[in-house]
Amino acid sequence: MDLEIRDLEYAIALSEELNFTRAAARLGIAQPPLSRAIARLERRLGAALFARTSRSVTLTATGAEFVADAQTILKELQALIDRTGAADRRRELVIAARPATGSGLLHDILERAARLPDPLRLRVILERDPGAAVLSGAADIALLCLSQAPANMAVDQLVDQPAVVLLPENHPLASYSTLGVEQVRRLPGHMVDCPQISLDEIVDLIRLEGRSVLASRDVTTRLGDHVVAVAVPDAPTIGFGLAYPATATHPRLPELIRQARRVAYTYTEESALHPRH
Repeated sequence: MDLEIRDLEYAIALSEELNFTRAAARLGIAQPPLSRAIARLERRLGAALFARTSRSVTLTATGAEFVADAQTILKELQALIDRTGAADRRRELVIAARPATGSGLLHDILERAARLPDPLRLRVILERDPGAAVLSGAADIALLCLSQAPANMAVDQLVDQPAVVLLPENHPLASYSTLGVEQVRRLPGHMVDCPQISLDEIVDLIRLEGRSVLASRDVTTRLGDHVVAVAVPDAPTIGFGLAYPATATHPRLPELIRQARRVAYTYTEESALHPRH
């Protein structure tokens, strides 16, 4: 039997109003379509739900039973929807991030999300290409350098980080407080593009092969004793943010983005990824 939810809603509305015009207005439809819908429902059921005269509409005994059952069904359906929505809100929200990239910012976002009255259930996965992890469905959202955000994803910029150049500790320029970007780019072995490898692997290249590379200042806490970071004030800042599909469906993704923006607001250009207290 091809019954629809609206058939139940129409019958309930008419049973409570006992007037086709008022019931139609309550449902937001015209009166003739409601009359046809009720007549079609009665034909499908093979029973009269309403007794009609030119002056009145009344429920039949069968109609009263049907309406009572219909109300129960709609309540159970709404309860199912509510339970499903609640379960979906409790579902893990997965954040993809590149190892050692934006880790200070990510730490503060996770901490803030955990302190919410209704805490976000977050899980971080470390990926060399966080954007690809989102596109594949392995993650809901990515924290990444905005220059690496896939073109077909929505982006929220959070912070701009000052650039530093990473050098071996025994490099002739390692003791400088600042360097110019053109000076850095002329260094022998300088890597123009930061390679898509882990920070540990980059540190090994710098330490063992004398290479250099521009990076964001947040990596400085992860360098160890054999690689130094020198500020490069005239280099472009490195933007970090969140990237996610425009059609993202996780119900708490907007809340995560709001919390990330609030965390980012506490950051200054001078302190990069160190929160202002």
